[in-house]
Order: sequence, then C-alpha cells, then structure tokens
Amino acid sequence: MENGKAVILIVDDKPANILVLETLLGSPDRTLLSAHSGSEALKMALEEDVDLIILDVQMPDIDGFEVAQLLKQKKRTRDIPIIFATAESKEHSFVMQGYSEGAIDYLFKPLDPDIARAKVAVLLKIQMQQKELREKNISLQNAALLINNSADIIGIVDAGSFLIEEINPAFEAILGFSYQEAIGKSVFYFLQPEDETRIKEMAAAQKDRLSFETYTLCKDQSWKWLHWNIVAGKEKWFVNTRDITEQKFAEKRKLEQERAEQSLKQHKLITEVTIQAQEKERTELGRELHDNINQILATVRMYLKMSLTTPSKQEELVRRSADNLDHAIEEIRKLSKSLVAPSLGDMGLLVALKELAEEINIAGDLKVAVLTEINESIKIDKNMEVMLYRIAQEQLNNIRKYASATHAVISLSMDRHHLSFSIADDGVGFDTKQKAKGIGLKNISSRVDFYSGDISINSEPGKGCELEISIPLH
Repeated sequence: MENGKAVILIVDDKPANILVLETLLGSPDRTLLSAHSGSEALKMALEEDVDLIILDVQMPDIDGFEVAQLLKQKKRTRDIPIIFATAESKEHSFVMQGYSEGAIDYLFKPLDPDIARAKVAVLLKIQMQQKELREKNISLQNAALLINNSADIIGIVDAGSFLIEEINPAFEAILGFSYQEAIGKSVFYFLQPEDETRIKEMAAAQKDRLSFETYTLCKDQSWKWLHWNIVAGKEKWFVNTRDITEQKFAEKRKLEQERAEQSLKQHKLITEVTIQAQEKERTELGRELHDNINQILATVRMYLKMSLTTPSKQEELVRRSADNLDHAIEEIRKLSKSLVAPSLGDMGLLVALKELAEEINIAGDLKVAVLTEINESIKIDKNMEVMLYRIAQEQLNNIRKYASATHAVISLSMDRHHLSFSIADDGVGFDTKQKAKGIGLKNISSRVDFYSGDISINSEPGKGCELEISIPLH
C-alpha cells in the first residue's frame, strides 16, 4: 500500500494486454504498476510495496509459473497474492499447476470485465485485511514485549469483583507471587485492610484515575512501598504499579540527614546561647557583688573601724554591723538561688512557679498570678520542668526590667499530646517586626527548640506582651 492506495502490479510482455487491465482496474484508490517481463516484475516486486500481482503465464524470458515460484521464495514477496492471466487451456492439470506455484486465482483471456473487477476487488480486500491483521499482531507482540519486560507491575483487574485477570512477570519479581498465584485472586488479597477501605472509597467517588501508595507485604515477608496508578474503567481496571521502596528509603535517609544537620545546628546555637547567657550571668553577678553586697560589706567594715575608735558607740556600731552582715547573707542567698539550677524535687513545677510568683509579689514591683487546671500532683519530665522554670525566671526578670508592667500571668495547660505554657504582662509592649531578639528571648527560644517546641511572641506598643510556648509530649 502506498499513501493509502492499494498497489497492483500488472505483468505482461504485450503492452496491449497491460492497457486493457489498466482500463478495467483503474481507480482513484489504486496505484497501477506495470512490468513487461518476468525479470522486471521480480525487481519491481522487491522494490515496491505491492498488494496484488496480475501475472501473465506465457512470457519469453521467464514464464509466469517460474516468476511466482521465485516470488514465494522471498520473505518480502511470499505473501503477495497472485492472479494468473492466461489464454491457455482451462484444463484441470494446467490450472492446478498455477495453484501449486502460489496462485490465488485465474483470469482467462479474453477477459470478462465484471469477473476481473470482482476478483481483484475481493482479493485486494482480503489482502488489506490480512495486512492490517499482520500489523496489529506485530503491535500486539511489541506491546507484549514491553509489558513482559517492564520493571513496573502491569495488569488488568475486573472493576466489579476486583479479581486479577492479567498480570505481567514484574508482579512476581516485586512481590514474589507467581502468575498462577495471582490470577483469579482479589487485588486486595495482596494489600492491607486499610488499603482496601481507602481504595474502595476512591472508587466509590467515581474517579476515573486512582493514584495512591501502599506499604505491602511480600511473599518472603519483607515489606515494600508501591505507587499505584489505575485507569478505572466501568468494567476493567488497568493497573500500573511501581516499586518505590528505594526512593522511600532515600527520602528517609535524606530526612534523617537533614534532621541530624538541624540537630547539630541547633546544638551549636544552644551552645552559643549558653555561653552568652553564662557571660551575662557573670556580668550580672559581678555587678550585684560590686554594687550591692560589696557596698554592704564596706559599710560593715566602716562600722567596725569606727567601733575601735569610738568606745561610746561601740555597741551600736557592732549591732549595725551584724544587721548589715545578715542583709549581706540574705542577698548572697538570693543570688545563689537565682544562679544555681533549681532542683524542684518532689514539689513539682506548679508549686515552684507559685513560690517564684510569691517571691516577686513580696518585692512589690510586679504582681504575678499562676493560672492552671493541672493538678499539682501531676508530674512532668524533670528536665522539662527545670527548663520551664528557667524560662519563667528569665521572662519575669525581663518584664521587671523592661516592660514597666504592673501585672503578669503565668498559664499552664496540658492535653494528651502537648503542653502549653504562656506568660503575659500588661507592660509597654513592643513592635515584634522591628525589635530583634535580645539575649533573654534568644536563650528562651533555644531552650524550647531543644524539646522540638514552638514559641511565639504576641505584642504591640502599649498593649503588653504574651510569650506562648507549645511542647509536644512524646
């Protein structure tokens, strides 16, 4: 066939005979070729895509029977149908010789136009159908080759019963179940119950394409991740399934690496903040010792010296020295308590927070309340309790120094999955978009990050500030 047209090769050593056949058989949907000898016919049949040959039996160089015999020996030409055209005898032996050489039919001269046209039309139709069938077979063979050698599972499932009707060898290569073990079984036989529920829900939603992942148990009891793509027809499901186990493991390794890098980064940040906090504490300790305790002790020293030179006031000066020493001892006790990591012991976080609030309330510059629905007997991880207590100390210290607040509220709540902790004040507030984190807030943030928690600061100028913390309970 050439450009959608059937190709007919007419072979005859007499041009007049060729002309007669061309006149009879000419049609817009046909291409007519002609050869004037057997040799020329063989050459053209090998070069052109011929659909039908009308071959004269009696030719001077090679007769029609011999040409037919040679055509049948070549792979390219063996399937071309041949009609012998002859004016020779119609005797049985002569006709049978033509059939034995590969002829499909005969045209006897003089030609009957109607018979000639009918025979050619029928043979062309049969040839076109056979050629189409051969092409489809080749396509099917190629498709089967692709399917059977695919690394993906490819199969057909009945849309009503979910039974597997066809499956390729990749099913056994991936899951370990043979063709015989798979055919006739429900596709859900090889999946988990929760997968069956999920897939049936998607199918019930009348989606024509389903895409999902499953964690599937193989025949050897190993587990594999599979990605499914299903074209869901009304009667059949066309299934394509890929093994993505290595991809999943690669993603997991990447995630673990990212977490490790994040943990290292977090550890470095915590170390940095810890060092900064330690330096800050040292500075504050030095300032407290110099500006407060040192001055008290200097006063004691002055009173004691005066008592040596003023006997009449010695008793009063010694009493004042003792009072100042008591004051210095109390200040040192307070300073030590603020510096040493608290051991909350059996009292728990709630009791410790209430004691901290009471100490600040006694000082009088800030009123602190502790609100919670948690029973005091409920215990939290000891290290987390210390962390939250330190955050309360840090934030309340920041409020007293910078917020000009009169009231603060510590709130603590907990459910099965999270612990929520907040400290709010009615101070001057600040613009969270413009004000960078100070060392205090940075230190609080690093403590929360250590427990994979979340921290948020809500504040506006003139509207106070609220520090909110949420920590997952693993």
